[in-house]
Amino acid sequence: MKIVLATTAKHKSEILRNAGIPHSCRKGIFDELKNIEDPKERAIRNAIGKAKSVISSSGEIIIGLDTFVVFENEIFEKPMNEQQAKQRLKRMSNRTNHVLTGICVIDTRTNKEYTSYAITNVTFNQISNDVINAYIQNEPFFMDSTGYIIEHMLSCFINKIEGEYYNILGVPCTKIYQILASIGFSF
Repeated sequence: MKIVLATTAKHKSEILRNAGIPHSCRKGIFDELKNIEDPKERAIRNAIGKAKSVISSSGEIIIGLDTFVVFENEIFEKPMNEQQAKQRLKRMSNRTNHVLTGICVIDTRTNKEYTSYAITNVTFNQISNDVINAYIQNEPFFMDSTGYIIEHMLSCFINKIEGEYYNILGVPCTKIYQILASIGFSF
């Protein structure tokens, strides 16, 4: 079973590999859909588009993922600039945000699509303006799809995580494995 992850993001590939899922990476060209208001539908449809964009031959299992934050019913995509990143972190301070990942697995052997999603709730403690400014200045990762990286400086300000940790990093391993196992993958 040849598995292809539809991204070239090294951290996502490493997470999947560490979870025991061998794969290669391939980046496709897909313009993400921004006009879909329902977060789950948007994440899944973007994951489908990303997966379909890398299909090159039959006999492959393609994994497409799309991750963003939902906060107060607003979808937070990757911040456009430092100012937007700061504003979002200030808003999420002492509050809960929801990391949503759409998942699409395409079995090109059967032309079947399997879709799902994962939601992880992340509650921050109070984050001061000084900390937010230092984070933006020192962490180039603030431009991540969620607008923050929890395994760095902000890890000190997380009060609670409900759901799968790796989903916050854009790779909900549990859901991915469940889909792969349903189509015959085993370690």
